[in-house]
Amino acid sequence: MPGIMAHGDTAEEAIKEVQSALAFALEVTQKENIAIPEPGNVAAASLGRAGGSKSSAAKAKAAKKNGAKGGRPKKVLV
Repeated sequence: MPGIMAHGDTAEEAIKEVQSALAFALEVTQKENIAIPEPGNVAAASLGRAGGSKSSAAKAKAAKKNGAKGGRPKKVLV
C-alpha cells in the first residue's frame, strides 16, 4: 500500500513495525470504505530480500572489478 513506511533497530523490529502499520492502514481503509489499491510495483517486492537492491550478474561482476581497482572510474573532463 502506498505510503506505508516503518523502521526498527533490527530487521525483526522493522518487520513488526511494517506489519503493524499495514494492519492499521487496512483497518482504516475498511472503516472508511476506501478501496485497497492493486499491486502495481514488483520492484518493491524485491526489497523484501534483506533490504538490498537487486542487480544483474553483469553489474555485480563490474562492481567487483571496479572494487578491485579502488572504486568506480573517475570522470575525465575533456
